[in-house]
Amino acid sequence: MNFVKDDIPEWIKPYAELGPGIELDVKINHDNFFWYLQAMCSPPNFEKYLILLHPFWINYKAEQLNKTVDFLRDKDVNEEEFERLTYSEFFKKYDEEFNLETAKRVKEKIAEKYLRNNNDWPKYIWYPAEGEAELSDLEFITKSLIKKYGDLESDFFYVLMKTKKTYEDKILRGNLSELPKVWDFEPEIRDSPSAIYPTKGNDWFIITDYDCPMTFIGGKSELIDEMLKNKPEGIDLYEIKPKYEQKKASSQHRL
Repeated sequence: MNFVKDDIPEWIKPYAELGPGIELDVKINHDNFFWYLQAMCSPPNFEKYLILLHPFWINYKAEQLNKTVDFLRDKDVNEEEFERLTYSEFFKKYDEEFNLETAKRVKEKIAEKYLRNNNDWPKYIWYPAEGEAELSDLEFITKSLIKKYGDLESDFFYVLMKTKKTYEDKILRGNLSELPKVWDFEPEIRDSPSAIYPTKGNDWFIITDYDCPMTFIGGKSELIDEMLKNKPEGIDLYEIKPKYEQKKASSQHRL
């Protein structure tokens, strides 16, 4: 695996680069949130698409301590003690049900009703990370790809906001099985890739937009169905069907 001086392919470029590469005729809201972002972040014409919701995290020990003290100090909250929660598990804590159609609205309802207190967020809860997919979740996806296509040479793309020199994007090139090695290249790049795609061809993609608490995957029906069939317990992975027609963004909207 190594950095390459290459351009991101045109078929994925508008959807993976920073800034809106396309335009929609609708505005984003709580009800269309996931489908709007799917359209903004997913190249068209794939047979099926998946949405991977990034997990919630909770520190139960700190949560209990919070009930007995006036406030939690930073030293009271051990990052190693956080546990991941699916949307269903998190919603259940607040007597809410998970449904992708209403998930954004319910998520905001919980935040407003139970968690935001004078703009002071509880230290024992982490909401889903924006622009960061979990390694274990990405490994499940890449292993599924390897099972179907073999250990393909692939590009691991990082937008400029996730690189040490913030004026340029970077591409690491290596085999799919080398995904965990991207962390060896810090601090030149940071955390999980913004996009993963085959170096040759366009049979599939994985895109995690810098500002989005989810990841989108596209591919052939057989691949997507196999992922859904074999997804591990505790991973929020769902089929998402496109709703909106995409239009190329005018140049003045690009960063």
